Amino acid sequence: MTKYRIAKNFGVVQTSICEIVSGKNSNQTIETIEKIANGIGVSVSELMKKAEEFDQ
Repeated sequence: MTKYRIAKNFGVVQTSICEIVSGKNSNQTIETIEKIANGIGVSVSELMKKAEEFDQ
């Protein structure tokens, strides 16, 4: 799935997805985080926990 399709499916702008993937912006708004969490079917807390585990 392309970044464009992910962004469209999650209801966020493609730039946000690109910045998250590239690590350029790790300070997204809560609204963007909620949309991504909803898009992949997890809670915001689950998403944040996985992100923290990934960083370790």
